[in-house]
Amino acid sequence: MVTISSGLCFLPILWSFLLVVTVIVSRLMANNTEFDDSVHSASAFQWSHSIFSQLLDLLALVGLLSIFIRYLHLEVVTRGLPQETNASIGRIRLASLIFGMGTMTGITVISNFRQPGEKGSKGLDTFHHTGRIVIGLCGITYCSLQAFITFQLAKLGLSTFKLFIFRIVISILLCVIGLVHVTMEVWLTVRFLKEREPYRPWYSHRGENEDYFLDAFSDISEWLTFLLFAAFSLSYFMEFYDLGLEMTCFLPGYKTQGARITEKAKYTMLNRQEIESSNDD
Repeated sequence: MVTISSGLCFLPILWSFLLVVTVIVSRLMANNTEFDDSVHSASAFQWSHSIFSQLLDLLALVGLLSIFIRYLHLEVVTRGLPQETNASIGRIRLASLIFGMGTMTGITVISNFRQPGEKGSKGLDTFHHTGRIVIGLCGITYCSLQAFITFQLAKLGLSTFKLFIFRIVISILLCVIGLVHVTMEVWLTVRFLKEREPYRPWYSHRGENEDYFLDAFSDISEWLTFLLFAAFSLSYFMEFYDLGLEMTCFLPGYKTQGARITEKAKYTMLNRQEIESSNDD
């Protein structure tokens, strides 16, 4: 059995830090200085795509760990509640786990299906923008469900209303800004599917692109959405502060208690032999 008694509170902080670093690094690698560049613009450049993908894969891994630990944390917190209340929160808890995993899956999609450049593939670009849509929809839903769970726990005295207010405000902002971003992404994806020529990134020919302002507005909303996700993740620090984790590996049908007794008897026998040998001396 492996026990992690402390340090889990740094997981959500690490996720927020990686998200902010990924956003900043993507801008630096894309060699752009204007605010309206897309976060994923670094994937349009081959030399930087590997670094960008590595950061996103690491972000998805840390995110999956945090989401699963949050799922287990809620199971422990609600264990002593009435069966009906526990079952109600349990269904929402399971739904939030599914949407959280969907969010991290979307991150891996935009990581591995690169944003093409001048000679890019329209098929790859469709997958890339679909991943961004999945991140937006699943991420917003996850935050909203977690805010609702926090409200239910606050009514039961298992959380604070201050934490609920913080999360519900972030969720409302995500619903407004994030859904604008998702709507623009759907529009962009449909537009790219109708185009016969390979997609050309809007930031490479701003004067020629008639949809420049719509594209720029979509990317600004993407920036704000990611920053709100990072802020929401930070709210788990105090809840994870006193949280510990135990991991046990076992075989079906293997009696752990019997194994402990056997080990205890073994050491008792060894101690008895040592005592008898010392008495003989």
